[in-house]
Formats: sequence, C-alpha cells, structure tokens
Amino acid sequence: MNRFVRAFFVLMSLFMGAGLGWGDPLSRDPLSGESLPKDILVKETLASITVRAAAPIPSEVMNETQGLALAREAAVMLAQTRLLTTILTKKTASKKTLAEAEIPSLALQGEVRAVIRGAEVTKTVYREGKCWVTLRVKKANLRVILRKN
Repeated sequence: MNRFVRAFFVLMSLFMGAGLGWGDPLSRDPLSGESLPKDILVKETLASITVRAAAPIPSEVMNETQGLALAREAAVMLAQTRLLTTILTKKTASKKTLAEAEIPSLALQGEVRAVIRGAEVTKTVYREGKCWVTLRVKKANLRVILRKN
C-alpha cells in the first residue's frame, strides 16, 4: 500500500509540476512574475508550506552576536515575505485568490497576516557567511481562511 501511495504522489507531482523536494530556486514569483533569488526556496506538502531563506551576516557590526541576530531577523523577514506571496495565490471557496479577496476586507487581511506572523521557525543554520532560516505554516490554519471566503 505504501508503494502505491508513493507512486501516486510521484505521478501527481509530475502532472501538477510540483517537486517532491525543495522548489526550484530559479522559479518565478507567482504574483509579479519576477525570478526569485537562489536564497529563497519553497516546499509545499499536503500538510504544510515551508519556506527556506538566507540573509548575509553583516560585516559592519562589531559584535558577532548582534550580527547573527540581525541576519536571522532579515532571513525571517525574507521568508515571511515569500510565504505571504505564496499564500496570496491560493484560491478561496469563492474561486478568487486571497490577493483578490483581501482587498476589500481588513478583517481578512488581518487573518492572513496573523497566519504569516504565526509561522513556526523550524530551523536556523549559520553557514558560509549567511543565516538560513526555515519557516513552516500548517495548511490547516490556512484552510479555515480559505473556506470562509
């Protein structure tokens, strides 16, 4: 049974154009069409959306700990921005994207931003002069918003 399920998901991923690993680092932004930097990667599974982003550790800061903290915050901000872009392309129950549905609704904007702020930082790695941060949002939190609108 496990092999059948796995084969099914492999075939579906080929037809849907979604990879099983981290997304293509040279993929395009779904809203603007611009190509994304190699430091931001998106992985979408059945249960969650995960974003991995990197920010350089600033050399101008004298205190190493402050530099690491600044790099981590910058990486989290980049990941949250990419996560927001990904979430705004999701379709609601009324067949509109969240980007279209949230324009007239301040309450919906607040709910979407709360999901982004509530994203869990699952991993932080300092490597090669950069801070890599992995953020994850559970799709169950997102489904509640999508069904209401």
